[in-house]
Amino acid sequence: GDAVESEFDKQIKMIAKEKGLLAALHSADVQAGIGEFGLLVVLFEDDTDLAAPLNFKKGRKVAGFRAYSQHEIQITKTLTSPAWKSGMPEEYLIGPRAAPAGVSGAMPATLSVSADLPNTRVHYSRCVHIVDGVISGGLVAIPRLLPVAGPIQDIQKILGGSAHAMW
Repeated sequence: GDAVESEFDKQIKMIAKEKGLLAALHSADVQAGIGEFGLLVVLFEDDTDLAAPLNFKKGRKVAGFRAYSQHEIQITKTLTSPAWKSGMPEEYLIGPRAAPAGVSGAMPATLSVSADLPNTRVHYSRCVHIVDGVISGGLVAIPRLLPVAGPIQDIQKILGGSAHAMW
């Protein structure tokens, strides 16, 4: 509501326009709603080691953003201190093969075409952990699509059963 646009507002508009911030946020929101959580990784032009904590020095330029679904993420380390952050993620393993056993197996084969790509360790200071619909401090939430998952599976069973019966 200010008549004069602040430097922060100018920078956010530039990042949103040139680096695709709004598209990345939309993708992260959708992926967090499909699964129990999602992750938005902020990438900088001078990044060399994503596993290292982010250096908040002035003048760094944002290179872009990347949204990840729960099926591409594994939390590998959690914080132990300070006490109010205990249990929160410290390090993520991201990539096509990062999800714990059993989770990635639920993905359709068409989504696993990049299974030969390496996984990457990312420090939490470079990420925004997105959880949809949590009221108090959880790392995961009930997926947005859970209420329709059961009826869709029932439809698949009926259609599959009908085809099998005809055969």
